[in-house]
Amino acid sequence: MDRNGVLPGFARLLGVVVVLNLLVFGLVGMVLSWNHQHERAKAIMIADNYGRVLEENMARFIEKVDLTLLAVIDEIHRQEVAGGIDRATLDLFLARHDARLPEALGLRVIDADGIVVHAVTNAGSSARVSIADREHFITPRDHPEQGLYISSPIVGRLVSAPMIILARHDCR
Repeated sequence: MDRNGVLPGFARLLGVVVVLNLLVFGLVGMVLSWNHQHERAKAIMIADNYGRVLEENMARFIEKVDLTLLAVIDEIHRQEVAGGIDRATLDLFLARHDARLPEALGLRVIDADGIVVHAVTNAGSSARVSIADREHFITPRDHPEQGLYISSPIVGRLVSAPMIILARHDCR
């Protein structure tokens, strides 16, 4: 025993145990830190991949809607040249194309005054609602050269739900 009443071997043993514990805690801390960084990097990579897939799907959906809008414009023009709009034929055409866009809330045809004259899906075709004051009517009408117009989120008049409008103006 030394002056403090501690065995010299015990003090050394205690010192070695403390140093080993510090070493183990340090290694555990390093492993946890590495694991956290690794998992964080993996999560960022997964989020980036999901974001890319979502972006590609959204781009394809927007392209599909745009092609549908162009087809509707062409059909309206075709009917006008052939002697006038046949409401039943146009409604059937719209319903067929609307069925190909199940993720959309429906197709609408708006006249030059901003009145909904044809509507399918989630809105009765007899609904005569004006959207003449809405940005998704005004901008495509005033700037048809811009092509497809994509609105900010709004609440619709025919469907009282938040939505984003994709619109085109017939510039013929």
